[in-house]
Amino acid sequence: MNNSNNQVYLAGIGTYLGSDVVEVDNLIRDLNLRHPTDDHVLNEKEMARVKRRVGTNRLSRFSANESLEECSAIAIKKAILNSGYCLGDINGLYFATASSTAKYSMPTPEVVIGNKLGLENLFAVPVGSGCTGALMALKAAYNQLRVDGFEGKESVYVIASSDKTTDVLAQDRASLLFGEGAGAIVLTNRVVRNGYSIDKIFLESLISGNELGVLSMNIPNQERVYSMDGDAVTNFVLYKALPIIRSGLGLDNVKEDFYVVPHQASDKIIKLISQAWDMDKSRVYTEDLGEIGNLTVSSWLVAFHNVLRKNLVRADQTVVPITFGAGLNAGGFVASPFGDPRKIVGM
Repeated sequence: MNNSNNQVYLAGIGTYLGSDVVEVDNLIRDLNLRHPTDDHVLNEKEMARVKRRVGTNRLSRFSANESLEECSAIAIKKAILNSGYCLGDINGLYFATASSTAKYSMPTPEVVIGNKLGLENLFAVPVGSGCTGALMALKAAYNQLRVDGFEGKESVYVIASSDKTTDVLAQDRASLLFGEGAGAIVLTNRVVRNGYSIDKIFLESLISGNELGVLSMNIPNQERVYSMDGDAVTNFVLYKALPIIRSGLGLDNVKEDFYVVPHQASDKIIKLISQAWDMDKSRVYTEDLGEIGNLTVSSWLVAFHNVLRKNLVRADQTVVPITFGAGLNAGGFVASPFGDPRKIVGM
């Protein structure tokens, strides 16, 4: 089949979750959390309130035997298998991570991952930008595929993402949110039988106003440790990110029953998305946060995989993954289905 419109297709998804399952109840006790007013250790009733506000029950995290690179390689192999391609078909790898420890500086993770996959002379691109990194990688691959198409080349690119958040998180309430996992998708300008066409991508940096305070970093003993202002993050998402994403994707006046797959940020935020966009709650995916945690850069990708795996969208329903984060970027893309989209996650 001829791709006369130079369309880009999402042809496969694969994911991998850390094998350590951490119960949030136990984590709250281990953190020895204290009350912000008078510094007393939280009692059982107060700990239960913290858990309700955070919205997580358990977290998936990498075990001592699992590395970011190995888990990413597993997710990539699954995505390629589900796409119907093979490793030899892959022309490039875009990799996103927010794990900014020195371990992942040189060589950069995508080079190590390519080596683990047995690939040689691979076009490999690192992408940062926090929780929106995977979308930034997808946009870069999309743009390259369009260029390849104009030059008459058929290409297949993999977008992968993973984080080891326990390396950089402060041991406070924020750490009750975050799990660890990896995700990968296969994009191509070859016409495929099943999957999604990428109809529009929007990504923008929101750097005006007071948003620079949503996340801070300090370096005690030369180690990077991040912490967040929860209220500032919520305000940033609800009043800046969500309106600009919907407008940027051209969905302001769209009445079609598209299904939203948001970055699984926090219980409060994802439950307010339907209100902010005036949508029925059944059209916004909210299930991952409680059972695996916020997977940062891989969050929307793993959520998209689970939506398809659980048959939560119709075969003819448009899906809109969106993401935002303390990198002060926000965006999403419109994915229109064709064939049987469930096949891109494996049957």
